[in-house]
Amino acid sequence: MESRTNTTHIIFAVNPMSGTASHAWDEVISSYFKGKEKYSFSIFHPRNQEEFPLLKEKIQEEQPQIVVAAGGDGTANWVAKHLYGTSIKLGILPIGSANGLARNLNLPHDVPEALRTLTGGKTISLSSLTINDQFCIHLSDVGLNAKLIRTFEHRGERGLAGYFKAGFRVLKNYAASHVSITANGKTIRSDAVMVVIANATMYGTGFVINPIGKLDDHVFEIIVIKKIFVDRIVQDGIQQLDAAPG
Repeated sequence: MESRTNTTHIIFAVNPMSGTASHAWDEVISSYFKGKEKYSFSIFHPRNQEEFPLLKEKIQEEQPQIVVAAGGDGTANWVAKHLYGTSIKLGILPIGSANGLARNLNLPHDVPEALRTLTGGKTISLSSLTINDQFCIHLSDVGLNAKLIRTFEHRGERGLAGYFKAGFRVLKNYAASHVSITANGKTIRSDAVMVVIANATMYGTGFVINPIGKLDDHVFEIIVIKKIFVDRIVQDGIQQLDAAPG
């Protein structure tokens, strides 16, 4: 860990399962902060999910001003949960397979550019919600996408390509369910392939699910998806794969 007298101390929490390839993130981070005496940093490398809770101990030990989630949306949620109720700021280094929160925040996906935003950008507030002990600052859902994520995680192929392959596999056999939603004194019953509880506007693929979403308005919208248009998903998937960095 670097000396941090009169500096802004940053912990980078790097998800080892994020992204499509093994990159030397330590070297990229160290290179960026070389000569920047206003900052000190350390890097937390959990080897597996069982070590994720050790981040809390590291935060208590080092008392950082910023903790950076280096990964995708799941990593951002995991880090944010540890920062809730503190004055520590959340940073995001979007190196995951799905970087929807980073997209919503207009963060660059180029890592050096994202680091420049981290040290030179502005701070905003994020609304949060806890559902069945699961912390959420982005999107939570039940149904089709939840099944997709589970399939994606079990397949082991990372990146957008793996995400869309898992999606097509799930779409072939998925059927709607009957749901009942009670909110604001009203009950809605409907057949749905997916129900989304949304703080943000879009998924990491760029698919917009909640056009009116605002990250800092303390309101989560509930979206009921009754039908999936496969041609739209295919079109969006091709566009995102074409735009994905190599």
